[in-house]
Amino acid sequence: MIFREYIMVGKLFEGSIVLKYHLNGIFYSIKIEAELSIEQYRALRLDVLKTEESFLKTFGGVKGLSIKEVPPNLSFESFWEVYDYKVGKKVQTQNFWDKMPEGDKIKALLYIPKLKTTKKMEGTQMPYPSTYLSQRYFDV
Repeated sequence: MIFREYIMVGKLFEGSIVLKYHLNGIFYSIKIEAELSIEQYRALRLDVLKTEESFLKTFGGVKGLSIKEVPPNLSFESFWEVYDYKVGKKVQTQNFWDKMPEGDKIKALLYIPKLKTTKKMEGTQMPYPSTYLSQRYFDV
């Protein structure tokens, strides 16, 4: 699964805090690798972190904090692992993937879990990865 990931560091604490959000902006996880005070833990409450927008709005302007977005992994290998139906011509599929715009890659990756669920309910097989991309199954 692909996420937007942010790393928060600064002068207010030692270490880092890593937050992950689904590409639709909903909170997924937090990893605290920092020594925080009770007040700092309280500031990380779920109502502030529940959406990417509220997180950035709340912490984006805090003096002494730096928030950096980690680019999502849109590599072909990431697609190949998430799709997990390794049939057909991998090289042809990779060539197609490499020519796709970033927005289409994100849409393609986001739609895979829904397609897997649909195919399982229907009792039908997944399309070949190259077919999934070339026929744009993710454009629903």
